[in-house]
Amino acid sequence: MNSFLHIVAENEDGEYVAYCGLWYSQKTDYVYVEPVCTIPEYRQKGLGKAVVLEALKRGRSLGAEKAYVISDSSFYKSLGFQQHSHYTFYWYNI
Repeated sequence: MNSFLHIVAENEDGEYVAYCGLWYSQKTDYVYVEPVCTIPEYRQKGLGKAVVLEALKRGRSLGAEKAYVISDSSFYKSLGFQQHSHYTFYWYNI
């Protein structure tokens, strides 16, 4: 884990209220965005966007050229993410 790629936003009391983590290997040219979260009462304030964009900026500084997220959330689309692939997932109940 590279703590440089894990970004938090804090409130005035120093409590974490938003988070974005990126996973990156220099063997690839991309980062994987996961997880992203914001405490409900702090949503719609731009904090989620801020932590994601800062994380992406840091990923780029390490050599990543692309970012992937497995989500169809409008939040990611609003940041400029575009659909790349369609996946079919299967599960097995053990």
